[in-house]
Amino acid sequence: MHVRRVENLKEGVLTAAGIYGANGSGKTNVLRALSFMKQAVEESHRSWKPDGGVPLDRFRLNREALNDGSRMVVDFLQGGIRHEYGFVADSAAIREEWLYVYPNNKKQTWFMRRQGTAMSFSDRMPGENRVIETLMRPNSLFLSTAAQNNHDALTRVYRWFSERLQYVTSERSTRSSVKICAHPDVRQVLSQLMHEADLGLTEVRLRPSNVSNPFKDLLQHLAQLKESPEEADSSGLLFTDTIEFVHGEGNKTTALPLHEESDGTVAFFSLLGPGVTALAVGGIVLVDELDAHLHPLLATRVIELFRSPQSNPLGAQLIFTTHDTNLLRALRRDQIWFTEKNRNGESSLYPLSDFRTRGNENLESGYLQGRYGAIPYIDSDRLLERLEPVHGKDR
Repeated sequence: MHVRRVENLKEGVLTAAGIYGANGSGKTNVLRALSFMKQAVEESHRSWKPDGGVPLDRFRLNREALNDGSRMVVDFLQGGIRHEYGFVADSAAIREEWLYVYPNNKKQTWFMRRQGTAMSFSDRMPGENRVIETLMRPNSLFLSTAAQNNHDALTRVYRWFSERLQYVTSERSTRSSVKICAHPDVRQVLSQLMHEADLGLTEVRLRPSNVSNPFKDLLQHLAQLKESPEEADSSGLLFTDTIEFVHGEGNKTTALPLHEESDGTVAFFSLLGPGVTALAVGGIVLVDELDAHLHPLLATRVIELFRSPQSNPLGAQLIFTTHDTNLLRALRRDQIWFTEKNRNGESSLYPLSDFRTRGNENLESGYLQGRYGAIPYIDSDRLLERLEPVHGKDR
């Protein structure tokens, strides 16, 4: 089942979306924008330097656009209620910020911020709003400031970003997967998923380290001193325990450490941590290059975990970029998106549903033929001409 129906929401909700496009077309930047929103909400008040401005990666190919603010908006459900949160920022400060809440589908403006004017607050949003406004810096979000100062109503919104939104880069860190392996029940689920993937292993095992107790305690203490609680937890686990993959059955088993496994096994394992976490809380996981080091059937398996009501009863969502056209078969037409650059280097994001397609149309063939755009146009003859001075004309 691809479309989920949610109480108090007229629109259906899709559980997966894939973004296609040529290299350098802006696919990854779509995910990075959402990741930046998460970072800004979590860290702008606590970690950004007061005189350091806003750490935006600006579009530099259009000098006129450098003075424009970057506008970021996300529409999400929290506690079964629709929220719309967004802000406009430039490299110096937050220009605008707002939060709309829709209980019973009726819009309430909880707060509105505009640079140079006092904020406006709704009576429906309890809390020490004016006090927190005085603590807010020009380059920090009000939502971030409120959460760091125990604003009950806004902390629930903050947690959507901190607990439900995850970004998996193409480098594939295993930190999240290793961290949740500390829980025996979750580790068993990961073991089953790894086994079902036909990777030649039967179990994910957590083996206690042989580090002596005084040294082990010291390492755990040092890990707790790290700035990020998430890093502290995962680093503590890595210091004191070892993840092993068990191959074979019965008495004939061999346990291999993570670094001795294939890139494909490590890539699949790295996706399971964020994926299982999102499925457990109804969150969103953003994956750059879902197909990296994965067989198309394994990548399809990841999509199926989000598509199935059995494995995804809470309506978690997977948003990914990919070049693998085989995955088009695992998606509905309204789950397929494209990125393409114009002559000025500006990227646009558009859905396949903008095109008229027949029910039996071969989407893979149509995409590779350029029917929907978003592919590189390579002049092979010109490329060969450019290589002639290197290889020699007589070869």
